[in-house]
Parts: sequence; C-alpha cells; structure tokens
Amino acid sequence: MYHIIINPASSSGKGRKAWETAEPLFRQSGRKYEVHFSTEEHGIQDIVRELAEKAEEQWNRIGLEQAKEELLASDRFWAVWEAPVPEEGTLDLIIVGGDGSLNEALNGIQDFSRIRVGLIPVGSGNDFALDAKISRNIEETVNRILKGDHRRRLDLGQVRWWEEPENAGNAEPSEKAAEPGEEVPDETGRAEPAAAEPRTLHTRNFLISSGVGFDAQVCYDSDHSRWKKLLNKIGLGKLIYIFTAIRLILTAKRARLEVEIDTGEGSSENMTLEDCLFGVCMNHRFEGGGFQFAPEADPTDGKLDLCIPSGISRMKFFRLFPKAYSGGHVGAEGIHIVKGSRIVLRSDRPLYLHTDGEVPAVTREAEMSLLPGVLEFLD
Repeated sequence: MYHIIINPASSSGKGRKAWETAEPLFRQSGRKYEVHFSTEEHGIQDIVRELAEKAEEQWNRIGLEQAKEELLASDRFWAVWEAPVPEEGTLDLIIVGGDGSLNEALNGIQDFSRIRVGLIPVGSGNDFALDAKISRNIEETVNRILKGDHRRRLDLGQVRWWEEPENAGNAEPSEKAAEPGEEVPDETGRAEPAAAEPRTLHTRNFLISSGVGFDAQVCYDSDHSRWKKLLNKIGLGKLIYIFTAIRLILTAKRARLEVEIDTGEGSSENMTLEDCLFGVCMNHRFEGGGFQFAPEADPTDGKLDLCIPSGISRMKFFRLFPKAYSGGHVGAEGIHIVKGSRIVLRSDRPLYLHTDGEVPAVTREAEMSLLPGVLEFLD
C-alpha cells in the first residue's frame, strides 16, 4: 500500500493541485493507497513517525504469529526465540511537496530498513528532483512510481549540532556580561560564579545539503519574507532567494571556520579559514534553486563534498556567485572544496544552520556525516 503524504500549502497551494492530477492515476492503477494531508499542527514529520510506528507494531505482530505457528507445528519450545522475520512488509511513502517536505519526512523515520520513499515534486526549489532527474510532469512521475521497476539506494546525511542560546553573540548588552564561570558580586558584595548557560545537542537528517552561514541565512530570511507567498503564487518563488542573497552578500558578517575532515581510510585533515561567508556539505549537486557549490557531489559515493569560500571580497563574490549555477566557480582563488565522510565546522561566532533549506537553529559547532546507502528511493 502507498501512503501518500501531501503538503497542501507547498508552493502556495500547488501541492493540493498536484494531487488532484495524480489521484486519478493511482485510482485507475488498482493499487491500494491512503492519503494524508499535513497541517501546521500535525506536520509531515508527525505523520511519517506515526505511520512508521504503526507499521513496526504490525511487523512485530506478524513475526510473533509466525513464531507461534512454528512452535505449534514443530513442538519445538525454542522456536519462538528464533524470531522469524516476515518475508513481505515494507512501508511505501510518497511525498507530494518540495525539498522541505521531503526533509520533514526523512526526519520522521527512525529505521530505514523497511521503508521506501518516493517524491512527486512540487515547490519553488526542487533541487533533489533536479539532481535525481525526476520529471516535473506529474503523470510521468506517478506512472514511473506505479511501474515500480526503478529504485535506487542513496546516502543520507546527518548533522549534529550544539544549539546556542537564542540571540547568542548577536545582542549588544548595555553592560559587560559575565563569561561562563566568571565570578560576579551579588547584592551583598559576595562573589558568586556566573552559571554557564547549557547547550543542547541535536541531530537531524538531510538528503541534499547542510551548511552554516550565508546559504542558511538566505533560507531563513527568505522563508520569513512577506514577499515569498506572493512570488510563489505568480511562479517567481526563486526571486526571493536571489534578492535575499544579494542583500546578504553586501551585509552579512564573515566568520572564522575551524574545519575537521575525515577523508577516509583513517586519514584526516584540519584547516582554519578566515573571512568565510559560509560552509556547506553537499550530498547532491544542487541547492538553493540550482546552485552547484560542489558539482562533483554524488549521493552514492559515501562522501560529502564541502565547499567554503574564504578571503573573497564582496565584489569578487558577486562575480563568482552566478558561476555557481554551472560549477564555474570551482578552481577560483579562495574556493575550497574537499571530500570527507565526516566533517566538523566550528565558528568563532553563532551562524544559522540549515538542512535541505530548513533552518532549525543557530550554532557555533556542527558535525556532518553520512549513513551510506540507507535510503531506498522509489523512482
């Protein structure tokens, strides 16, 4: 059975319209399917988590029933401990939405071993669909999914980060704030150590890319712009990202990044880069509506491709930025690109963090790694 999960708000309502086109094809196929619409209160991640938990309970129940049958048939008291696994049983999820909807779905899954995912692309970016060569023609995409003879194994990225306190490093206090552990006098004059505000460790999956700095802030500012919905309605949703990117190239603060890279086979590389606008780890070639910051990124090679522009003037970055659509920035002075199975980015100041364009936090430290071949994708 297909579980079809729809973000009706995707690209200003195009998600619902896409399903109106796709539903007759599913109905005519005779295949069983259930439809789930996400809401602000009950999002795609919630729906997927609930479906996965329900499927796991069903698989466990089938396994126990098979064990009981084996026990009764063979009169072997140890048969129940052999834990037979049902030969059939997968959860097929079809996401109708954009890159953000797909990212939400992948973060609702704990165990990918018996779950398959497909996509009917709807959205303003669709970077995954572009790299995976998924047709924007809904009929063509649905027919390929229903045919079911083309599947692929893809690497899934995972990012761990320490979340900074809200507005950490951004506020301008009127008086000098105490550093964590510094002694400060109380009202009686006695010195008391200032409590260190705790940081929280988080983990999130990504399929396309994850990064800190400029590209994450472009996503955050664009998503919070009052112009985005209007531009999406007239089919010009990408423009808000371009306008925001131009503004941030002129105004965004640079950072120093300490980089730790596991290059594979026990080797590693460390570097410190000054005056960095961003650092992004690419699993697929495209992000941000078609930019190829790492044009050699391959979601089947077990490696992430890190791209960091460092020490580049704002005017030079203006000239290089459009070239990233074709990968023409590669090899330019100040563009650092390297492959690694695990990459740690540490910044001297808090930076926005994104996963597939979704911005969950601000952080000074993020670790990106891969789960090789864990995602079975229906195409």
